[in-house]
Amino acid sequence: MEAYGVTEKQMIGVFGTYKAYDSEVAKRIPPKPKTIYQDGSCILKRIIGYMNMRRNLLFEGDRGVGKNVLTETLAWLYKRPLYEFSLNSQHDNTSLLGGKTIESDEKGRTTMGFDKESIIEAAEVGGILVLDEFNTSLAHTMSLLNSLLDERRRIQVPGYKLVEADENFVAIATQNRDYQGTFENNEATIDRFVPIIFPK
Repeated sequence: MEAYGVTEKQMIGVFGTYKAYDSEVAKRIPPKPKTIYQDGSCILKRIIGYMNMRRNLLFEGDRGVGKNVLTETLAWLYKRPLYEFSLNSQHDNTSLLGGKTIESDEKGRTTMGFDKESIIEAAEVGGILVLDEFNTSLAHTMSLLNSLLDERRRIQVPGYKLVEADENFVAIATQNRDYQGTFENNEATIDRFVPIIFPK
């Protein structure tokens, strides 16, 4: 971090968010990546500043500029579980949040349960959520997440409960602009992200 101009105050902000996670959740914390993001455009300092303020980020740039490498590097630096959710135009509320399931115990008794999607789990445990290919999803569907992504940091999940995001939760959306199969973003949703433009 020092090599890329990250200040001592910012580094203390990173280290100050470290916490113990449940053993199953901790398995999602990436080890040191084989390829660490090489910051040739001086954006790492800005990104760490925003993440320390619990701001969501929108990584935009062409293929191969390091968007996903940077998300993995950040999860390693922050020692947070990494959840990745690939978006497309077929997603609806159930596929974003999860849905009811029927569960049975060893005696054959059935109960109604709920199968959470990674978006909800990331919010609950305080992980980094990567919303990959953000602009391939339909704008009206993504607006479902607005209350989770703004200062309210909560979402009512039908059939489950009111989910309040852990203080370590942050979302990073990634997208390539003007590629085939992409759509215009919902303005209200996109305003909940700080845009980070990656140079070619």
